[in-house]
Order: sequence, then C-alpha cells, then structure tokens
Amino acid sequence: MKDLATFIEIDAKPDVVWHHAAAFRHYADWNPFIIGIDGHPMVGERLTVTMKLKIQDDRNQANHVITPTIVKVEDDHEIRWEHSAWFPGMLTIEHWFRITQRKGGVKFHQCMRAEGLMTAVLKDDYFAMFREGFEAMNAALKKRVETMEPPKLRATPIANDNGARARAAAALARSLGT
Repeated sequence: MKDLATFIEIDAKPDVVWHHAAAFRHYADWNPFIIGIDGHPMVGERLTVTMKLKIQDDRNQANHVITPTIVKVEDDHEIRWEHSAWFPGMLTIEHWFRITQRKGGVKFHQCMRAEGLMTAVLKDDYFAMFREGFEAMNAALKKRVETMEPPKLRATPIANDNGARARAAAALARSLGT
C-alpha cells in the first residue's frame, strides 16, 4: 500500500469550498489538474475523469483518463472514488477530497491510496506526478474560493415586490453556477 496526502488551508466556510469541489461540470474553468469530470457526486456513480499529468522530464504533459466509481459522499465534507486496473487485486486506487473545519476556514485535503500486487512496481515519479497535480489543484481551488466576489443582491426588497426574493435567489444561484 502506498499513500499520497496533500492539504491546503482555505479562508472560507465548508459549504463554499464544497460548492466548488462538488461542481464537477465547472472543473475545466479553473482546475489545472482534473480538467474534466463527467458524472455527478453520488455514491455508485461511474465517472469519467480526465487529469493532466506533467511527465517528470518537465517537457511533456499527458491526459490520463480513468473511469472510477464514487464510493462515498458526505455533503460539505468528503467525496471519494476508486478504480481498479488490470485484474481484481492487481491495483486499486482510491482518491478523495475531504474538507475539515479549522478556525477561520477549512483545510482541503486531497489524498490517494494505491493497493494491490502491482503497487510495488509503482515508482516514486508516478506519485510525484500526482503530488504536483494535487498541489496545483489545491492552489487553484484556494484562489477560486478566496477571490470570488460574493454575489451582489439588493439589500432591501422594493415594497410590494413579491418576486424580489425569488429573483435574488435566482441571481445568487446563477452567480454560483448552480
């Protein structure tokens, strides 16, 4: 078994970080590592995940596509998926995002565990490619969350304007990309 763990501190509430971590369809807008996810954050969902890996000679990049299955989702807290390579027991890789609360914000953890008979042949540069990708994604998530302007809503609805709340809620949802 081999583990890889990274984290970054983000000055935001857990639900705000979760909103971006769970909005798979928007990853291409901001994420330099996971450049696409087709699927939804629901247990049992089969995803198509496209990652941009930098080959360790620093000259090349390659897209790596996997089709994992989501095995755990806890709102505002964790998304976990796993996929296997070759035959059962040969290599299983589990990847997860976890948000933990801290004073003034959260820690966003991104981790990976490789298990199985083929784990021994995975070299350090394999994990170094993923560490670099995790750290790039973590930094991009922090920047996205901390620099996004909050939506601008009218402070006080107009008297007798029964639709003001509905329009304000719709404007908030649009600005958050939901």
